[in-house]
Amino acid sequence: MTPMYVLVLLAGVVDPKHPLPSQIDAESLLKARASRPLLSPFDEAALEIALKLRDADPKTEISAMVIAASESDPLLRTVAGFRLASTAGVAATCLPAWDAAAAARAIARALRTHAPEPQLILIGREFGDGDDGSLPAALAAALAMPYASLSLSIDVESSHARLLRQSGNGLERCCLPLPLVASITNDPQNRLRHPLLKNVMAAKKMQFSFINILPETPTLRIASSIAAATPERTSRCELLGGGPAAQAAALAKLLQKAASAT
Repeated sequence: MTPMYVLVLLAGVVDPKHPLPSQIDAESLLKARASRPLLSPFDEAALEIALKLRDADPKTEISAMVIAASESDPLLRTVAGFRLASTAGVAATCLPAWDAAAAARAIARALRTHAPEPQLILIGREFGDGDDGSLPAALAAALAMPYASLSLSIDVESSHARLLRQSGNGLERCCLPLPLVASITNDPQNRLRHPLLKNVMAAKKMQFSFINILPETPTLRIASSIAAATPERTSRCELLGGGPAAQAAALAKLLQKAASAT
């Protein structure tokens, strides 16, 4: 039986326990991401679903491409600790900031260097700190591949993938042909497992390939930013004083007054 090739795309985010840089621009965010990187919840969910596919069929081969600051980016070793077939870095400077379509085309060019060609590409529903959720769909368009959004679980049968995904009306089951791009949303059922210690130790000795391609000139730039203003309260507000009993009595009077007014 031909092995299944799964590629996971991971971007990482700045550790949210630390404050963002005072200057919010592409260069400052990139430096913060390089110094304090973490996999986002969506990155973790995509990786966990890939690992579940390998659990179901040990012949499944998982590769990862990680948006990385350099060959020594700690996220590369974090990902490699899950005993993947290969882990490669893609230079973060290749991705134009704030322009999902251009970034998707850049990632597509990097993917064309991957061998063998993946049958299933998994990516978090939001790709890093600079994505609003539009990049996964733009990537599928750049690759001219079918796309399934907001996936919660995936099973592969022969040349098709069966997915459980979120839709506007609740949960939806669908069956789509491979190859396929699927964006993954987080769920308690796809929380990332802990890697085995022996694999973590082996990852510390690994060398990683690093893909550096010429970035596109972005068509969208942030010219400036200002602090958000506190919204002005336009409705009347009354603070209820006293203990819980007094507050409950005062609230009851207000509700009775409002009911009689209507």
